[in-house]
Amino acid sequence: MSNEQIGDGVEGSIDDFESRKVETLQKYGCPEKKLWLTECHSGADLLSYYSEDLVFDLGVEEAFGVVYHHESGSINQIAAFNDEESFEDACAYVASYLRDPKEWPPNRYQKFFNESQWSQLLINGKASAESEGGLDHKPVVKIFTPDANATFLLSEAMPHDSDIAFGLCDPGLGSPELGYASLRELDAIRGSLGLPMEKDLHFRAGKTLTAHAEEAQQNRRIMV
Repeated sequence: MSNEQIGDGVEGSIDDFESRKVETLQKYGCPEKKLWLTECHSGADLLSYYSEDLVFDLGVEEAFGVVYHHESGSINQIAAFNDEESFEDACAYVASYLRDPKEWPPNRYQKFFNESQWSQLLINGKASAESEGGLDHKPVVKIFTPDANATFLLSEAMPHDSDIAFGLCDPGLGSPELGYASLRELDAIRGSLGLPMEKDLHFRAGKTLTAHAEEAQQNRRIMV
């Protein structure tokens, strides 16, 4: 297929994304036997597979890429992307519905993590367990109290106990440190005005958790 433009002008083709889709879906836990049901095309190419009305109803006719799952000729999971980051999110979104629930604990804290973030937390936790804790991941998500000083940068969830997360924990007492936190307890925290913890929608990790910890310990609080 002809090359298209992705995001900030990076060139690539739908065929390139199709090959990377397989690797990415497997990364997020999609069973190999389900891969053939999941496809990746441009929004325009979908017009040749499905009716024009359906493609327009889905609102993906102008999307650079569309990752979708289908059975018996009908789409039942779909996500569109226009750049590398949303491509990862799209694959994680589709894979989350296909993965074996016995292998991947469900996301019970959707106000803290979208499916892509939850998948990445589990992947990081599994990788650290298999490497006996020798990995230094980037934090996946930042959650904080809008009416207090508590902030947590989480990088892993434990596959054997998905209530437990690992990250940089700063309860607002001037001594941030790396450690484990109960997601159930974080969900129950309320600040001075009674507000619950929430996710920082604009957070993007630029360095590893250890680097964040060193900076936070110098400043006695998390700085991002």
